[in-house]
Amino acid sequence: MDAHFRPFSLISVEHTYKKDRVDLLLKPRSVFWLSLWFGILAGIVETAGLFGKTYLFHAGALGNLQMNRHAFWMISAANALVFGTLGIVLTPLALSKRSRLSFAIIFLVASLAVLCVLFTVATGLALAAYLLLSCGIGLCMARGIAARYARFERVRRRTTPVFLAALLGMIGLSLCAEFFGDKVVAKGSRPAKGSPNVLWIVLDTIRADSLSLYGYERPTSPHLEALSRAGIRFDNARSTASWTLPSHASMFTGKWPHELSARLGVPLDDQEPTIAEYLESKGYATAGFVANTFFCNAWYGLGRGFGHYEDSSINLDTILRSSGLGRRLVKAIGNAPHDRPQAHRPRLNAKSINQSALDWIADCDDRPYFVFMNYFDAHDPYLLPEGEDSPQNFRSLEETDEHREILRNWHQNPQRDSPEAIQLARDAYDEGVSYLDEQVGRFVAELRQRGDLENTLIIVTADHGELIGEHGEFGHGSSLRRQLTHVPLLIIPPSENSSPRAVSHPVSLRDLPATVVDMAGLAKDSPFPGCSLARHWSAKSHELRETDLVLSEVEQIYGAKIQAGKLPRALVAEGRTYIRLNDGREELYDLEDDPQEAKNLIHAHDEQAVIARFRRRLEAFEARESNGRAEEAVEADRAPDEKSPG
Repeated sequence: MDAHFRPFSLISVEHTYKKDRVDLLLKPRSVFWLSLWFGILAGIVETAGLFGKTYLFHAGALGNLQMNRHAFWMISAANALVFGTLGIVLTPLALSKRSRLSFAIIFLVASLAVLCVLFTVATGLALAAYLLLSCGIGLCMARGIAARYARFERVRRRTTPVFLAALLGMIGLSLCAEFFGDKVVAKGSRPAKGSPNVLWIVLDTIRADSLSLYGYERPTSPHLEALSRAGIRFDNARSTASWTLPSHASMFTGKWPHELSARLGVPLDDQEPTIAEYLESKGYATAGFVANTFFCNAWYGLGRGFGHYEDSSINLDTILRSSGLGRRLVKAIGNAPHDRPQAHRPRLNAKSINQSALDWIADCDDRPYFVFMNYFDAHDPYLLPEGEDSPQNFRSLEETDEHREILRNWHQNPQRDSPEAIQLARDAYDEGVSYLDEQVGRFVAELRQRGDLENTLIIVTADHGELIGEHGEFGHGSSLRRQLTHVPLLIIPPSENSSPRAVSHPVSLRDLPATVVDMAGLAKDSPFPGCSLARHWSAKSHELRETDLVLSEVEQIYGAKIQAGKLPRALVAEGRTYIRLNDGREELYDLEDDPQEAKNLIHAHDEQAVIARFRRRLEAFEARESNGRAEEAVEADRAPDEKSPG
């Protein structure tokens, strides 16, 4: 058989290119540089392919590590680390001075470089397909290099310094901006003297009924209880959505989720001003410290208006995970026996968030600040940060390696609906809640010791809750159950001498931007819709209307858009929760008598008048929504000379 038809035979390749046999004898030092060159080149191609695929063809969504602002160099750095290590390992092989081994080295690093790119560009293939494709393309590349090795080596030597200089330059500029840049940035004139600081804390994935603050039998939130004694506790606050991105986007803009562009893989656009942008324009120093590095990162538009926004960390683990090959290597190493279970994606823990925020606040001098903090440690897989302990031990079951494995693989665990698994998850979740409560308490205590709470408005809330087996459901973003939309809300006015008060009236987190600008004395010309929640404890509290809209909706569930009918929506009023699903089915629950939503009252005879009012309210809201879209379409279609001046 002709040697050309034996593609995987290194002997046939040697005979085919016998005339270049001397050129194929790699020197030991050349092996390292060859491998490093391929690694950086693969990183450049992988980066270009990833962002080209996302922005030009709108194919798929970036991973959270590719969304952070360091991704443009982290992918190449990750591949440089992997290939550089490989080059060191392969160097001794060149000492044998055998042509076959020299060709094998070239074939291996070329195939691995192709594999890096395929992992990112050609997603969804089986591992065998990746390996077959990379080996085939790598072999063709190795043959071409072997045939013209002297010419290739000249190109490699000339371009390696350029690649290294570019990579090191990008890393240097990025790190200098990160660690030495001015972190306290404010625009506009200084606010009026006495303007309050604003501290906005979001406890990611915390349901109200998991807090002893709201009567939960376990002591999960003693620090929040103490904080509530200096302000207002809202007993029936509702998030506008049941997952992170639309909920945060709504909280920041005062708009309903369906009015905003933020979707899975689509960032919040600049059509609506955010609370950070508004306060920054009024002279506030603004900063965000985010533990949920996926849906709260700056790529999704939530960092807009913040002079400083920390949504990522730079360490060896995150650098390696940024590339397709590095991520798989880290995962393979992490699956080794006795390895500590980790979260399914990188996150920043509450302790590091606290320290970063405290350091930043210390640099603010006397300028009022707006600080947003997002904590994430109670999110699934319900594992506390490494080295951290919960202040409470809520374990009902003896902790075993098998239990830790259940939590580690919570999403893929086929037995997670068993009573034992549900109890295990609930115990671990409660410990995460308790840990966050302690961290909030420590942060506030430090601010109090510094004297920073004398004139600080504090808001503590959550973006959504969590289902742990209730109704046979798990996680969030999949429905509008009370466990997902009923969230904690504390508002502590700038003076800690405020009288404690509990508000039972249903309220929406959509009203938070209007509340902040009202309490900061900046409500004039405010761009935010909704009404200030201060009306619930002000002299005008008697003007509260039962028709105030408290609505939650879910438009997209982890990539699966609602295809049929109208958006699933929930309304809270008259001591009831009304849910209309996208297929037209309806549900009605009593807030007081049935907090677990076990009994659907939609067919109850004595509830029909209430149901009719809910239907009219929702139909009126959707009619206004439809008319608003129609008016926008008409305005967009009008000729330029037909449009109103300005």
